[in-house]
Amino acid sequence: MTCVSVCVSDGRMSTTTTSVATSAASCVTITEGPDVGSTADEAALQLEENRKLKEARTCKVCMDGEVNIVFLPCGHFVCCAECSQHRQSCPSCCICISGTVKASVS
Repeated sequence: MTCVSVCVSDGRMSTTTTSVATSAASCVTITEGPDVGSTADEAALQLEENRKLKEARTCKVCMDGEVNIVFLPCGHFVCCAECSQHRQSCPSCCICISGTVKASVS
């Protein structure tokens, strides 16, 4: 007796045929689900995107605090409140800071 399994995943179909020692009629198993390789790739992409977003929100001076100060007049958003108190020029463009604005990312 022959048993056939069919798997449909992301529009691709694969079949597996096995011999079974039984007197019952042929069995057919059909499964549908996500492609495991594709899911792993998507998870890796999401982890990389999360890492980049976290890096973008990290203070470029102390590399610890969360960015929450906008420097004027340049408009760079690269520093936490604590580090901004000790700066006289922007760490990105070196322009003299004339003022700051506290901002938050939601």
